[in-house]
Amino acid sequence: MAAADVRSAYEADGVSVIGDVKSPQAAATLLAWHQAINIGMGGDDARLLEILDKILIDEPVFLAPTYHKERRDKQFIKFALLGVCKAFKRFKYTRAFLGDEGFALEFECNLGSENGPMMRGIDLVTLNSEGKVSRFEVMARPPKAVLHLLELQTAFMTEMGMVKPAKAKL
Repeated sequence: MAAADVRSAYEADGVSVIGDVKSPQAAATLLAWHQAINIGMGGDDARLLEILDKILIDEPVFLAPTYHKERRDKQFIKFALLGVCKAFKRFKYTRAFLGDEGFALEFECNLGSENGPMMRGIDLVTLNSEGKVSRFEVMARPPKAVLHLLELQTAFMTEMGMVKPAKAKL
């Protein structure tokens, strides 16, 4: 797996690429990530989950603006990513910062519908020595869009049985 393949895959989608990848393992994970997101946005849930299962370590650290604490549950993370693939519309990466130890991918999307609130964010991904994802952190703005994503994600994750339904307030 060549670094040029990684660069080409992202640049073909109009992404400005900064940095390089020399490690074959890191390159394979970056290409798999690219493929997973495209497949997830296309609606192939089973294939998305399959790819994520291969590139995540067993207990990756997950930090997202929609959750108050870090998660270390591979299944939870896979379904959280599946949920955002359903919530994000007109999703695209705009810049990629690449390295053998990880990558940062800047993105923008609309939430819930093609005309839904616009959100911008960054996926910060750390890779272990085998090139697998060991840490995945998401930062996003503006706050109103993040709150809307929280609503969408809570509904999806509840439906999937990944979080408990909220208790009704009396």
